[in-house]
Amino acid sequence: MKYITKINRDLFNIVKRLKAIDKKYFVVFNHKFKRFEIHNASQFSNTLSLVCPYPKLDIRVLDLVIKTRVERGAELLDKIEKHNQKLEEIKTNNALDYSSCMLKEIHSYALKGGKDFDYRKAYLNDWI
Repeated sequence: MKYITKINRDLFNIVKRLKAIDKKYFVVFNHKFKRFEIHNASQFSNTLSLVCPYPKLDIRVLDLVIKTRVERGAELLDKIEKHNQKLEEIKTNNALDYSSCMLKEIHSYALKGGKDFDYRKAYLNDWI
């Protein structure tokens, strides 16, 4: 493709280090999207493995490749599941806190017998 350039060498030897992880890895620069892409030739239909979120090739790319490898897939999914459970608990606790606050307000209003509520002003707007 005319807008993709294969990177064979770089300043920090990232391509060489990727090859040390897996011989099938190769790096390209996509001029259309202005980004680096990590590809793996052993994948079946599409070789794209990872889109580099950084503007330059550096050690963060290696860390990201190692973190997202297939061998670590189960570990990564467990981490995602734990994070989702934590978010769900926070969401539930926030809903319970809100409900508790509203119930306390309703309870205090009911105990007062509704004396602080003026029915004559119930349907009036403040700006009239």
